[in-house]
Amino acid sequence: MEKSELLAKYSRLTDFLKQDPDNSNLFQDCFELAIQLGEHQDASALLASREEKYSSDPLQIYCHSKLAIAEQNFQRAIELCNQLIANNIDNLAIRYNLNWAEYCLGNYERVVANIKQIGNAKQEYLPFLILEARTLHHLGKVEEATFLTRHTLEIQPQMVEAQGLLSMLLLDSEHYSEARELAAAALRVNSANHESLITLTTLALNEQDAELAKSYLSNNPKITLKSGRLLLNLGQAQMLDMEFDQAEQTLTQASEVMGQHIGTWHALAWVKLVLNKIDEAGECFQRAYDLDRNFAESHGGLAVIAIHQNRIEEAEKLTKTSLRLDPLCASGRYAESLLVERRGNHEEATSKLEHLIKSSKTPQGLPILDVVERVTKKLRNKADDTEK
Repeated sequence: MEKSELLAKYSRLTDFLKQDPDNSNLFQDCFELAIQLGEHQDASALLASREEKYSSDPLQIYCHSKLAIAEQNFQRAIELCNQLIANNIDNLAIRYNLNWAEYCLGNYERVVANIKQIGNAKQEYLPFLILEARTLHHLGKVEEATFLTRHTLEIQPQMVEAQGLLSMLLLDSEHYSEARELAAAALRVNSANHESLITLTTLALNEQDAELAKSYLSNNPKITLKSGRLLLNLGQAQMLDMEFDQAEQTLTQASEVMGQHIGTWHALAWVKLVLNKIDEAGECFQRAYDLDRNFAESHGGLAVIAIHQNRIEEAEKLTKTSLRLDPLCASGRYAESLLVERRGNHEEATSKLEHLIKSSKTPQGLPILDVVERVTKKLRNKADDTEK
């Protein structure tokens, strides 16, 4: 149903509710539509209109929990759901809201344990299967998540959420053709499907097509601003288009939404390097390093920073560590070429750079060629100035 149709329906139902304010079914229909339309103030007003008479009513508490989720007050939602369950008001919808709130807080192990306790009853409420698959994906169990999502689509082949999620799972396991087909199918039904947007923008970035990636996101600005992965993809598209100032702003937003994602800090660091914000770039690489000290790209990035800051001995150690962790590490091999350049062997350094650009596995969408050329040029100019 189009938004205009939903608005018209909402207007009709609210008129009916004014004439019959104690009609619980009518109230719930109005409330659910307000949430669906993103009209949180209207939803809150609907609840307030019934609060004095129905404050302890299970439906009132349940709707408060849904509004809390919509407003991203997940801890409050958990408290309200647990209040209902403690009073023996328990059903799959309440359990789903409880576990969705736990999921949004990153309590993935707890969600998996809770859903297992529900057992086969989850088959009666397909969103539970999707939530379980999403949670397994976050825990790195891609095969299990893929199997569960395919099972969901066997039950309901046209379920858009399942199509979008499966497209992203297939993207992560490099089954690009099927991922693209599923994402496109989901977007034809719901142009704002989050996982499908992630899939299609990532595939566009893999093909170095910044314009296509941006076109998907420009149609869904509200979703993009709320999604760390979509902000990351937008920032990388801006990098591909050499819009480094805009990319810095976008990737900074991404890091605020998705501060535990190492790749976001790496992308932001490279942008800051291009913009000659060396200290800030170093801070970004350090944030990535603090998240996982065994990640090769972080060591390599810190090596590049050390070279910029003329800490050559430290740069050599960091470069060795990065290449020991991953011999194909792009940032480590780049740092290695810069160190060769520092020793005065320009020809060998150029050869290493060319090989790096042709053969390295680089982060999706990261325009390593342009970044390498720009940063190398800055270092050479800096070296020339020092010699003068």
